[in-house]
Amino acid sequence: MSLDVTNFQDIVVRENKAILKALFSQSANKYALYQYGNKGSMSIPVVSKTGSLQQGKCVGKNGTVVMEEVLVNVLPYTSYFDICADDLQAKYNQVLAPGSNNEGDIPDSVEEGIVLTEVSNIGEELSFNAWQGDTAGSGYTFTDGFIKMIDTKNVSIDGNTSNATEITKGNVIGLVDDMIVAMPQKVKRAGDAVLLVGSDVFELYIQALKAANLYHYDPEMAINGMYKVPGTKVTMIDEYGLEATDRMFAGFGGNFILSSDVEGEQEIMEVWYSKDEDKVNFRTKFKFGLGLANADEITEFTLSA
Repeated sequence: MSLDVTNFQDIVVRENKAILKALFSQSANKYALYQYGNKGSMSIPVVSKTGSLQQGKCVGKNGTVVMEEVLVNVLPYTSYFDICADDLQAKYNQVLAPGSNNEGDIPDSVEEGIVLTEVSNIGEELSFNAWQGDTAGSGYTFTDGFIKMIDTKNVSIDGNTSNATEITKGNVIGLVDDMIVAMPQKVKRAGDAVLLVGSDVFELYIQALKAANLYHYDPEMAINGMYKVPGTKVTMIDEYGLEATDRMFAGFGGNFILSSDVEGEQEIMEVWYSKDEDKVNFRTKFKFGLGLANADEITEFTLSA
């Protein structure tokens, strides 16, 4: 008996969209700008200023279109592990009889569960690195994340106008309102204006809305970690990578750039049975990188000391 991976490939194809986006970030697929086909580095042009409107005839030139080039570098990442089918006999003895020559014949449902669990774990790790990453730090060190990029540029707009020292159920609604007031008009009126908060702050905000007035809370709008802030065009997004940071960021969704070389689902996850090891192998290989555009348009929240 040998391992038949035909159904496994069907699983990967069927889950293509979910797997591909989970590899980048579990939340960022709701707002970020994606660039595929990046094998090492890619320059992405971004328009930051255009000409100004003038009145009169035969007017002179006024304004310059500024093209900012955002260089996004990607680095290779791999997840590689194996499973001994014999170890599953105790749990799946109706399929893998003890003592039989299983040859890596794992049930399709088990394979699918392993793949989706691993992809979810990878997505979670990338989420934290994409936001909290610091190559010179001691926590998430794969890359310098968006927080470090924004703080290093030091040109973003201060959204903590009340000098809050903590985020609580009692002040979170006001702090969100302050962030939106501080946003540039051209950003807050845009269709892709987003306010990114950690899962903990997102949950706190929803709780505060319900406690303030149940009639103002629309549960349908909180599905999938997205909520349109009442009275605005700004969508609050539960960004898992900001969990436990007490930071908030607002801007165009396209200000946050994710890049990868992955274009097809077969490039993401491979599975094969090795007779030499008598194990089923799972391997994921891809390249991943970040870029930040127009940092001066981003409004950020940091707790006051």
